[in-house]
Amino acid sequence: MLCTKSEAGIAVYEGKIFIIGGYSWDRNEFSKSVECYLPEDDRWEKVADLPEPCTGVGCSVLRLPQCVTSNCDHAHPERAVANSVT
Repeated sequence: MLCTKSEAGIAVYEGKIFIIGGYSWDRNEFSKSVECYLPEDDRWEKVADLPEPCTGVGCSVLRLPQCVTSNCDHAHPERAVANSVT
């Protein structure tokens, strides 16, 4: 990690490890940074800052069916009724 932390959120996405927030013992403060470990390069990089520092973060990665993430009638049954021809 770029900065030693505890109580951070951790998630793995597309083979990369993300560390979100936490408490920085190096700086004695709550962290708002998001860091990513790139295994192919064996290095850490800063991805972004959160709007506010946070600690005790819980993280998860969900894979949603494509129809839930796009405009389809399965995700919005009322559209199927509205768009049907009678």
